[in-house]
Amino acid sequence: MSWAISGTPIRRHIEDLQSLLKFLNQEPIASNKRLWRLLTAFSFRSTFVSSYQRIMHRYAKKDVVQELALPSQIRLCYGIQFTEIERANYDEKWEQCLSECNINIANDDSEEAESLQSWLMRLRQTCCHPQIGSRNKESLGKTNLRTITEVLDVMVQQNNAQLDIKEKAHFATKLKRVVLSARIHKDITEVQVFKHLAVEAQRQAEVWNTKLQEQRSKRRAAQGGSNRYQADADTPANGEYIIDLESLDLAEDRVELNSLRKIRASADDAFTTAMLRHKDWQEHHHRTLFFTACFYHDLEMEVEEVELYKQAEQVRKQALALSEQKFDKLLEVVKSGMHKVKLGENYVIPDPIFTGGIAMNRHLDELKFVTDLLNRQLTVLSRWRQDLVDRLTQPLMQDGEEGEQYQYSIDLQHTLESYLHFYGRMVILRRDLLSGTEETVAKHVAHVQSQNEHAAMVMQRENRIRMFTRKPGKEKQQHPKEKEKEEEVDKRLEREMNELITPDLVSTMRSIRTNIKSVSNDPSLPQAEKQMAEIEDHRLKDEQNQQIKLLSELEKGITVFRTLTAARTVYYRQLQGISDSVQEIESFDPEKDMDACLEEETKLQAEIVRLVSRQRYLEHLAGNTTTTSHGGGAHSGDAGNVCLICRSQYNLGSMTECGHVFCEPCLYEWTKNHSKCPSCNSEISRKRLTRVTMSGVATEPKTDQAESSSSSSSSSSGSKTLSEVSGKEAEHHHGSIMRLVPEAIRRMIIQDGYGSKIDSIVRHIAFLVKEDPETKCLVFSQWTSLLKLVGDSLTMNHIGLVKLDGGSLKTAVRAFKENPDKHVFMLHAKSQSAGLTLLSATHIFICEPLVNPVLQAQAVSRVHRIGQTKEVNQNWRAVKGL
Repeated sequence: MSWAISGTPIRRHIEDLQSLLKFLNQEPIASNKRLWRLLTAFSFRSTFVSSYQRIMHRYAKKDVVQELALPSQIRLCYGIQFTEIERANYDEKWEQCLSECNINIANDDSEEAESLQSWLMRLRQTCCHPQIGSRNKESLGKTNLRTITEVLDVMVQQNNAQLDIKEKAHFATKLKRVVLSARIHKDITEVQVFKHLAVEAQRQAEVWNTKLQEQRSKRRAAQGGSNRYQADADTPANGEYIIDLESLDLAEDRVELNSLRKIRASADDAFTTAMLRHKDWQEHHHRTLFFTACFYHDLEMEVEEVELYKQAEQVRKQALALSEQKFDKLLEVVKSGMHKVKLGENYVIPDPIFTGGIAMNRHLDELKFVTDLLNRQLTVLSRWRQDLVDRLTQPLMQDGEEGEQYQYSIDLQHTLESYLHFYGRMVILRRDLLSGTEETVAKHVAHVQSQNEHAAMVMQRENRIRMFTRKPGKEKQQHPKEKEKEEEVDKRLEREMNELITPDLVSTMRSIRTNIKSVSNDPSLPQAEKQMAEIEDHRLKDEQNQQIKLLSELEKGITVFRTLTAARTVYYRQLQGISDSVQEIESFDPEKDMDACLEEETKLQAEIVRLVSRQRYLEHLAGNTTTTSHGGGAHSGDAGNVCLICRSQYNLGSMTECGHVFCEPCLYEWTKNHSKCPSCNSEISRKRLTRVTMSGVATEPKTDQAESSSSSSSSSSGSKTLSEVSGKEAEHHHGSIMRLVPEAIRRMIIQDGYGSKIDSIVRHIAFLVKEDPETKCLVFSQWTSLLKLVGDSLTMNHIGLVKLDGGSLKTAVRAFKENPDKHVFMLHAKSQSAGLTLLSATHIFICEPLVNPVLQAQAVSRVHRIGQTKEVNQNWRAVKGL
């Protein structure tokens, strides 16, 4: 007879119970799979329960607690306050939640319920740290942010980016409305509106150009000064290409070229942001001038029309100037490289010195075949290289009509891409012929044969089609030169390369050298032949080294060629974008479209006002007392923190939604009778006011008798939670950072910055370690990213910890129990809350409330179980005011 004792009979799934049945030999359920599936079905749940009641007896801790000598367990729930940055981030996500979800949910299966469930999870994660959870992390740019200061920087950048998008959309919508209005009315007074828009676009372009120059100066200063950038540093005396991107401002150019391709950099790249926005506003300025000229054309005012077209052309050249400058720099590199590296007679491989021989005859014939092939390939390679450079170094724009220039540029780009592709393949083939193996050459031969067979099959099919479509007497022989002109470039290049690879190609210079060296070491051969093999081997070694050096230079040249082609592509792409932006605005109902534009302008203007206010608020949180370029004006509380209402200085104030700060009592009284900001007249609400600290004065919670008694009661009974705090008490302590946390813990100095909840937990653990160096704590969370952040904060504060990150469980438990420097065990609340006994720990920190009470009980039971002799403290953190 078998029997078993288990604390966790079910770890993951109900199937775990079947293994117990097999151990206990409970047939036929243990081995009959069909019977087990029926038994575990929902309709047979009563049978399932009765079957296990017959063989199982369950004791819960609450059933036998009178018989156990367990120490007391104290549950302490501390209320903490968001920092201002966390509050701003939470409020933003709450507004997004309300806008995306329908709160009046009809049933739990609706799409709104699923969306709301997802948002509630995001909000719970936000209470722990702004970047917990995949969606929260994605909203902050998928960057690994740790401290709240880093989160704030990203929030400022993202808000600024949204503001710029809305401003450009507002400008484009207004311009569209003005164009449609001018098309309908054809009134000369519309010119004033066009001029106003042109001035605004020019002003924005100048603002961002100033910022771009500032960021460029900062970048160069950070890289060691502009004296590093020398224009002639790219062509050293030894004739090698230098692809040192620092030598020609190309490190900066590469960022700018990528940005011109609209490859957006990270949110904190101020240089790229300034460059992109400057270029966008230049294009808006060009577009406005172009449409103004079109309006003059409709009015038949030729002089003004010509003048505006000239101005638009000048702005277009300015917008393209950066791309053109980068192209010119790279062009000089290519031209100088061509002069330094010439594929001439000095790279032609001579024929073998000797002929004949008993063993050498075959190897010398193979060598003659390979060297002839390499020399013929060198001729083709030199011609391709010259053709490629001739096309690459052509001017960006040719003389002629604009449409012809566009078509020419497109054809040229296709030709360059074909040349670069086959030129690179030809260089790879040459390297394989010099230093490859016979197997590598065999692959090239097989590939060419396969292509030839496919081409022959296609040709046969085309010939059969011509036989049925050819008219008698009308057949015309085409001249070979005319046929070659019509042949596509890529087909011609591929044919020329394939003609070099014949079925007779079976060896490489490396394999021939190996065979010749074996002849020189063969004792059975005559001494004269061995000496002949030795001389040829030394000669081939020198030739091979010289050819390998040439290949290195050619490969470097390919990098330059591709960079120059990319610069040309960027120029043409930007030119095409500018051309597309000035296409005629189509409208089937101009009046209706104008009304839609006007409505859209109103919405965008309201959104711009909101974003400007939020930007001012975020910059205040960041300690920036100056306003953004969009906001204008001085900050309300900058002049010695003087309240605009009572004209007196203050340290504790309240901030409105629009980002203005006043002393707390004045603003509280103001909002009783007014609903608009005293400074900017924007709509405000008392519920949306935020308490702020001025002049670096720290806000400390008031410690009155009520709080002292509540803390004492909470500590003694272990049952008081945040929900038991009265509304009056919560209002009295509005603005405190850690309202219910004891003052001794609150005043513990640590390296903080990870958010209010993480800082509070780490501060508490640091206090316990300071009071008792042998303290052992468990930290539970259902999110791995939160555990990582808590671990980073503990490490930064020199508090030892243990994790279960793929290592041995026994090793981790032993280190936690025996190592006096390991004070914290980090555990996942879902996957690591069962199957462990950690009686050495006396403090449990649960980072966030767990929805499943079973998981909570399992987490606490790691410590509070049979064998525990010390009092167990269970610590929770909950954010107040949500």
